[in-house]
Amino acid sequence: MSMFSTGVSALNAAQQGIATAGHNIANASTPGYHRQQIIQTAATALDTGSGFIGQGVQVTTVSRQISQYLETQLLQVQAQSASVNSYLQQLQPLDDALGGTSSATNGNYNLSTAIQGFFAGVSAAANNPTDVPSRQSLISSANSMVTEFQTLNTTFEQARVGVNTQIQDSVSQINSYATQLANLNQQIILAQAGAPPGQVPNDLLDQREQLTSELNQQVGTSTVIQSDGTASVFFGSGQTLVIGNQAFSLQTAVDATDPQTLDVNYILGNTKVPIGANNITGGSLGGLLAFRDQTLDPAQSALGRVAAGLASAFNTQHELGQDIQGNAGGQFFNIPAAVAQGSTKNVGNATITTTVNNPQSLTTSDYRIDFNGTYTITRLSDNTVQASGVSAATLAGAGVDIDGLHFQLASGTATAGDTFEAQPMREIAGSLSVAPNINTSTIAVAAPITTAATLGNLGTGAISAGSVNSPNDTVAITFTGAATYNVVDTTTGATLATAQAYTSGAAISFNGWSTSISGVPAVGDAFQVSNGATTKTNGGSAAVIAPATISVLPLNANLQDKVKVTFTSATTFDVLDTTTATPLAVGVAYNPAVGAAITFNGWSAKITGNPVTNDTFNVGPTVSGTADNRNGLLLAQLEATNTMAGNTTSFEGAYSQLLSQVSNKGNELNVSSATQTQLVTQTQAAEQSISGVNLDEEAAKLMQYQQAYQAAGKYLETVNSLFASILAINP
Repeated sequence: MSMFSTGVSALNAAQQGIATAGHNIANASTPGYHRQQIIQTAATALDTGSGFIGQGVQVTTVSRQISQYLETQLLQVQAQSASVNSYLQQLQPLDDALGGTSSATNGNYNLSTAIQGFFAGVSAAANNPTDVPSRQSLISSANSMVTEFQTLNTTFEQARVGVNTQIQDSVSQINSYATQLANLNQQIILAQAGAPPGQVPNDLLDQREQLTSELNQQVGTSTVIQSDGTASVFFGSGQTLVIGNQAFSLQTAVDATDPQTLDVNYILGNTKVPIGANNITGGSLGGLLAFRDQTLDPAQSALGRVAAGLASAFNTQHELGQDIQGNAGGQFFNIPAAVAQGSTKNVGNATITTTVNNPQSLTTSDYRIDFNGTYTITRLSDNTVQASGVSAATLAGAGVDIDGLHFQLASGTATAGDTFEAQPMREIAGSLSVAPNINTSTIAVAAPITTAATLGNLGTGAISAGSVNSPNDTVAITFTGAATYNVVDTTTGATLATAQAYTSGAAISFNGWSTSISGVPAVGDAFQVSNGATTKTNGGSAAVIAPATISVLPLNANLQDKVKVTFTSATTFDVLDTTTATPLAVGVAYNPAVGAAITFNGWSAKITGNPVTNDTFNVGPTVSGTADNRNGLLLAQLEATNTMAGNTTSFEGAYSQLLSQVSNKGNELNVSSATQTQLVTQTQAAEQSISGVNLDEEAAKLMQYQQAYQAAGKYLETVNSLFASILAINP
């Protein structure tokens, strides 16, 4: 290489350095741009025999300044930050609504306030049972509470619609990014095809990594650089989104068993492969799906559980009362049965419903019902089978009781392979209503039976006010022999029956429910009936108890018969149903020290004190229109009674648990969002310290390359002068 060539190489290197610095300055604010710099090496020296003489410089490549570790780290924290922020954005309106922001004019009005207002109305009506304005106020407060349930449920429904829309938008953006990445892969292949080995199109690589970053903020991905320079992108549980110049698509579709839920499907040729929401993590899409499945669904069901529990417990007690016209109390609230959604792939036409029969046992879970000759019911919250081998005849007849719910085959038949999803609590808050027959005359504040000691009794005996036996009372059935059993209402402590004759499969009816026990029981076998749920609690025999069914009111056909208790001595009494002239008991032992709990015709009362021979006590129907308020007081007591979550909390307590769960999740996400934002900022700063353009540094490089360029020019001028001198010597 001549001295001229050496100078030209120096000139070219300085020129390329200036061009690269200018490119960096021009793209200092370009998203995803990585600072570039020329890589110079000395040209191969020439062996002259007197030593190796340098022959100038060569620019081998223009490289990007990049840390692959920091790039990968940045993608991960950006994906997690986008997921957390997406989750938090969806959660905030729910937290606000549950905490007090509602459609009510008073900004401090929320469901807890509405429940308190309703029971204040119940107490007012109980304290003034004949006061019409108090009864009207009760109805108004009931409607206000129902409206608040409906308003909150509407907030949940709006959130669901919003989530579905954003899921569709996110999937659309993911598909767009995947297509652009595939196109860039193709451009990179073409660019490298005409370039020397090892030379890469830096700007195209920057564009691809920027698109990957934007994609990663929609859904968490992983990227593998192939030997041909293309990037393969994967997501979910390993599904390929981009490979070479080919992009694969996602698609949203309505869930087969939940028309309100959108599933994300992976399109593979002509096949749609559902991707479980738990397999999609990171990015906005991951946050949306996590919010829907982890907060929205269970929170809406928790709201429905409060509505169902309150309405069911109130209805049960209201039905045990008597209205101002003397009629038995009916349902105060309407609780529509929930219909299990059959899969769109079902062949049969079976319809399965769920109704509430035990508010204490209700959960917030959904349930899957599969049919393969028999029915299997699985609780989805923990994916545990709750009932299996249930025949169609059983489901259509007695039905199945699970977690405070009664599952019933309402109509039609299923075909093997059919599946259903029951969401029993999700829609209840939105469909709850005050029963249309409830008015100021039909509120059952009174108790249907009245007790009294006969005037003229000579002893000091007294009888309690009495109460109607609730079908929700816990009742124990204990076998005293292979063919006899006793029945005790353990809620009231009353003995309902002793030495009852046992026949396998025969109906056993107390407190308004009916069940049956079959098999051969042994002495000590014990069974329990509570809120319609039946269990065997003790005993080693194979005897089993059937699910209990609650009869149509009145709970006992003889409930309002007139009954007389007559003491035949100071320690014995007889009981006569004077309406039917039927002896109910003869020679019942009485201990004055403890009194006697008596239960007949569906009611219970207690006699205490020291009656004498011929003292009598009467139990009969309450006169309509009286100021009796016993059932009203029992209704009011429900507010403070733990009737939810296995008798561990009240209605307001269950709502507070819901509010606490949502609020705690919001607090957790706020902290996580701040942490993730800080991580993104720190990682970006670390990445930019390597890859970012520093304008001061580039200005210094411009001066450096300018001086190098000028020096190279001076060098060439010198060489040219030398050659001119040589030429002048030898004309």
